[in-house]
Amino acid sequence: SSSAAYALMGHGVPVQVLQDHLNMADNLLAREEQAAECSFNNFHGDLAFDWMRVRGRDGTNRASPWPSSPDDDNPSSLSTNMELYLTVMNRLATTLGMVLPNTTTAITTSTDNGDNNTVQAAAAAPQERTIGHWNVDILRGLAYPPQLLPFCDNNNASQQQRLLAPIIEWMPRSGISAPGHVCIRVQGFSSTTSDNEARRRRKKRLPVTLVFDACFRNAKME
Repeated sequence: SSSAAYALMGHGVPVQVLQDHLNMADNLLAREEQAAECSFNNFHGDLAFDWMRVRGRDGTNRASPWPSSPDDDNPSSLSTNMELYLTVMNRLATTLGMVLPNTTTAITTSTDNGDNNTVQAAAAAPQERTIGHWNVDILRGLAYPPQLLPFCDNNNASQQQRLLAPIIEWMPRSGISAPGHVCIRVQGFSSTTSDNEARRRRKKRLPVTLVFDACFRNAKME
């Protein structure tokens, strides 16, 4: 089924934290030479991974171990920032996943005149819904034009604050054990200079988009 995208407001995540996610993503892509996209996942729901797929600008793919090449000043900073990103996205996605539609079951009844009536009956909502697995894509470019997004606050909001509104999609699926996906996109520009500062000064800054796609499963019913 089709899904619609929404700008998430009132989520409680400070703009500074979202900006940190963009800085981390830009830094990661800069460290992986000629990288257009980095992607990784975990099929057990844990917030950990040990390798990622790197797609080059020429379309080639290669595997890269995680953590990536360490920072000169602080070897753990990139890993720490990635851990923060995954923690924030996991918390947001878990909360948003509770609004995925309940599973429906078609019930057909017969009337006295022989006609059949089909009714969609909602199944009982599970007490617990967990992330079964998740995928992350970090890539160059914007997923949505900035002019489509609302401002993050009401006071003197800049274009960057407009860009920082997380964009979410609910993607329901059929099946009681898998209610669907929640996809969260954060897009914008880095506010820091990476190792290749000279290149940045010569060329226009490139935007980045982070995509966290969480697939949910209902708790097993006894």
